[in-house]
Amino acid sequence: MGLLRQTAFVLSWDMAAKALTALTMILIIRLLDPLEYASYTLAIAVAGVVVQVLSSAVTRIYVLSYDQLGIAEHPGALLSIELALGLAVPLAVIPVCGVGLPLGLAVCGLVVSRLASEFVRTEFQRRLAFGGYANLELFRSALFLGAIAMLAPLGIAEPGAGLVTSAQALAVAVVTVPFVVRLSLTKGITRFRAGVSTGKQLLSPENRYLFGYFCVLAVFVQLDVFMLKALSDSQNVASYGSASRYYGVLGMALGAVHAVLLPAVAQSRTRLEIEQLFAKQRIAVVIFAMGVITLVLAAPSLIPLIDKGRYPESIPVFQVLAVSSIISFAFSPHANVVMRIDRHRFLFYLICVGTGINLVLNFVLIPAHGALGAAFTTLASATVVNVSTYVRSRRLLASSEHVLAAK
Repeated sequence: MGLLRQTAFVLSWDMAAKALTALTMILIIRLLDPLEYASYTLAIAVAGVVVQVLSSAVTRIYVLSYDQLGIAEHPGALLSIELALGLAVPLAVIPVCGVGLPLGLAVCGLVVSRLASEFVRTEFQRRLAFGGYANLELFRSALFLGAIAMLAPLGIAEPGAGLVTSAQALAVAVVTVPFVVRLSLTKGITRFRAGVSTGKQLLSPENRYLFGYFCVLAVFVQLDVFMLKALSDSQNVASYGSASRYYGVLGMALGAVHAVLLPAVAQSRTRLEIEQLFAKQRIAVVIFAMGVITLVLAAPSLIPLIDKGRYPESIPVFQVLAVSSIISFAFSPHANVVMRIDRHRFLFYLICVGTGINLVLNFVLIPAHGALGAAFTTLASATVVNVSTYVRSRRLLASSEHVLAAK
């Protein structure tokens, strides 16, 4: 199955999952009052940082170093270390985020369940079993939708952020556990030393900068929410959170491309093979851009139908973020090439620069323009990072034929 067909397959199933997620987000936006929705937005941002740091780093090691590290003998050891870190980090940072103990515990549950779920998806990705990869997302999205849809019949007309987050964590866990057992991913789960030994590869000289890159990238992705929390009010946080949920639906296409390209680029041995992969990706860029532009034009009519007009600021915020999604879709997949040729230090320094730009622009734009200022900050900083990654990728490919053949 070629890149376009694999991507289309993952994307089609991902679209079904994200359609269910979109319905869930619509229900949540309509059910929660702005203050609770702002808290939910902050909670999801905290969970997102932890999950992205750990799952991204583990995915890179799991897919590209599976045989060298002997992960097949004890995948549960790596899983246990990941879950332990996933529980420890939010327990340490939640007290300073101001989300409260009940919501904080719900965030911990969501982090652990999502990490286990992403671990399962990584195993499917390693096997190039994209059917299972997509099905897991579909099943957990369907169960979460069902849980939120049942709140009203149960007499819970005004749920809080803690209840919604707990329902999400439970939905992910119920779907994930059977896959963990069926794929034998608990094998060696008590071999703590083996897990520590494998986990140390995250901080080895080869992977240190890559792990740092994933850490900073996770903060970079959620930084706007944290800055809005610090520099603005709950209404702006809720408006940005609402727009970012719609923006996240667009991100499913980028996720599908990355899921297919990571193992495909890893297995390529010539520049021509990689060039052929990205020639097909460029066709996908055109299709994606046309769809996004259509949504941008329709946003003023569609979004008020979703949020009952609660967040009018979310319309221009979504439009700006949508433009950013086109740029990310076009250029960010080239990070797989930079990782393939092991230029991790470049990625680390680049994302640090992008985060610095994000911080400075947020300090300037949020006090004056609120959520819209944060959206323009995302557009500017993400453009710098993604275009720079593309330029570096092209230069590496032009001079690294022997390196590709040797890896």
